[in-house]
Amino acid sequence: MPGPSGAVSQTVGAIDDTSALRPPPMQPMSTPYQQVKEQDSDSPAYECAFHRDQKARWWMVESLLGGTEAMRMAGERYLPRYEKETHQSWLHRLQRATLLNYFRKTVMGYVGKPFGSPLKIPDDFPQHLRDFAQDCDGAGSPLDLFALSAFTGGVSKGICHVLVDFPTGEQDDTALEDATRKPYAVVIAPEALIGARSETIGGKEVLTQVRIMQIEVVPDGEFGEILKPSIRVIYRDRWEIWTKMPKRKDKWEIARSGPNTLGEIPLVTFYADKEGFMRSRPPLLDLAHVNVAHFQSASDQRNILSVTRFPILVATGINPKSSTDANPRGASNLEIGPNSLWTLRNEKANLKFVEHSGNAISAGRQDLEDLKAEMAILGLQLLMPANSGNPTATAKALDGMEAISELQSIVMNFEIFLNQILRLVDKWSDVSDEEAQKTGKVKCDEDYIISLNIVNNMTTLLAMRSSGDLSRRALLDAAKRRGYLPETFDIDDDATEREAEQKLSGALMLPGQKGKPPKLGEGLPPPNPRSGTKQISGKSGGPGSTIPTSPDRPTPA
Repeated sequence: MPGPSGAVSQTVGAIDDTSALRPPPMQPMSTPYQQVKEQDSDSPAYECAFHRDQKARWWMVESLLGGTEAMRMAGERYLPRYEKETHQSWLHRLQRATLLNYFRKTVMGYVGKPFGSPLKIPDDFPQHLRDFAQDCDGAGSPLDLFALSAFTGGVSKGICHVLVDFPTGEQDDTALEDATRKPYAVVIAPEALIGARSETIGGKEVLTQVRIMQIEVVPDGEFGEILKPSIRVIYRDRWEIWTKMPKRKDKWEIARSGPNTLGEIPLVTFYADKEGFMRSRPPLLDLAHVNVAHFQSASDQRNILSVTRFPILVATGINPKSSTDANPRGASNLEIGPNSLWTLRNEKANLKFVEHSGNAISAGRQDLEDLKAEMAILGLQLLMPANSGNPTATAKALDGMEAISELQSIVMNFEIFLNQILRLVDKWSDVSDEEAQKTGKVKCDEDYIISLNIVNNMTTLLAMRSSGDLSRRALLDAAKRRGYLPETFDIDDDATEREAEQKLSGALMLPGQKGKPPKLGEGLPPPNPRSGTKQISGKSGGPGSTIPTSPDRPTPA
């Protein structure tokens, strides 16, 4: 059994909780093009370039996933204050702003496709991997749930990390027995990985250092708690835990350290759209930007509605400073209401209400509709409106293939990511690389389909059936797997019933008649006037239609 790496403590479960790492709401957004504040290169809190350049994306995605509350908490970051707008007016506008969360809905639509069915576990899975699949994180999370969490983070933010560690027993008075200790995995949010280094060794890129910012909740007194930041630095041969010095909060010191007997850094990274080392573009980044624009436009629309709903009282021919019997305080202090009566001494004086024409309201509403349509397109047509035009069938098919292929590419990368996690579990369990290579690979559900409103995903199969390139059984089997037919549908029983229907249709054909069986009323002899029917002409039934008659009912003229 290899020794512990000490990378992550089991008792700390907040490593992927990066709420304390979020910027203050009122601070300006950090971008790669802004001047970087000078940092201490010898401090473990040094923020690498890949983290600085991508954190603005991650904050935006995190806020959108958090919904209206998170967007309001972000303050001026996503709802800037207008020039000369008072802080109180901006706060009122912020509190009225709501988020139509297309981004979250689209992300959830994506991540649900490959996890519509359980992960496919190979039959030759060894017992230690089956135990890990039952409890991946030491908290009872099965592999399907753990994988879904990591996949959601990767699709939304473009990148996700998992650290595979081994318990040390340092938190207990007595060390854990070897038989009860097993590897476990922890999802690392990209915001928490503040630094990493790599080298090319043996033709492969190998991690040589990673630094993980962790916010630990520590009890304070009888009922209180405080947030205690710490940084875990992991090397190939050792690990260190840095905490802030008690008297110098800007300085860090090593609180604990130990050897990493695994010989490598047990961190695996999932890239949804890799741009470089620890850099990946969120697949739905453009959608996120437009969703923020919709949030801002909706705030403006709600604000203008609150203004235009109240008419403005305009008084002409009245001296604001003069007083009357009814208003001894002057016209500047008019009391407006259903219980007030005003008399005007000046014949040219006038009181009237002025209302907004509403043109700006219509323009704002149209802008919101345009942004909705744009979000639907950027969401790869998962939310495409029905009135989006009339593209050709070829264009529809190509759009559907492109959307599916992009998601399939992400899922294939994720399957590699999952099996890399299992390889680290093998290594912690003293399984040789040769033995590990013999084990089958975990795979995601391959029957997922992106549901596009303008693309009928059965069109291609029906065309293949019509051209004779696909059998009827294969078509029905595909329709059943895609949910067009119920699970109880039996293809063999349907074939038997269809054969019986064909025989019945053949029995309806007249002797000597060739071709298709007749439709109702076709190929039959003309009606007998004495048979209780009368042939009439008219628009309701068409030429030659027959209606029943009765001796007790008058025949229509």
